[in-house]
Amino acid sequence: MMLEETELDRRSHELAAQYRRAPTAEKEELKKQLAEVVANQFRVRQERRMLELKRIEEEVKRLRESIERRNEAQDKIIERRVAELLGLDDLQF
Repeated sequence: MMLEETELDRRSHELAAQYRRAPTAEKEELKKQLAEVVANQFRVRQERRMLELKRIEEEVKRLRESIERRNEAQDKIIERRVAELLGLDDLQF
C-alpha cells in the first residue's frame, strides 16, 4: 500500500509539472488526470488509515482485557511480589 501511495504521489507531482508547462489547450485534460490521481491517492491513504485504526483498536482491546485480568488477580499479584521481595518465592515447590 505504501508503494502504491508513493507512486501516486510521484505521478501527481509529474502531472502538476506537466500542467504548468502545457499549452492552454492541454491543461483541462491534465487537470482531469491529476484529479483522478489525487482521488486515488486519497482512497489509498484512507484505506491505510483505516487499517491503522483497526490495529490500534485491537491493541486497546487487548490492553483493556489485560488490565481487567490483573484487577481480578490483584491480591495474588501483590502477594507474589511481596514474597519475591522477601525472598520467600523460592521456598514454594
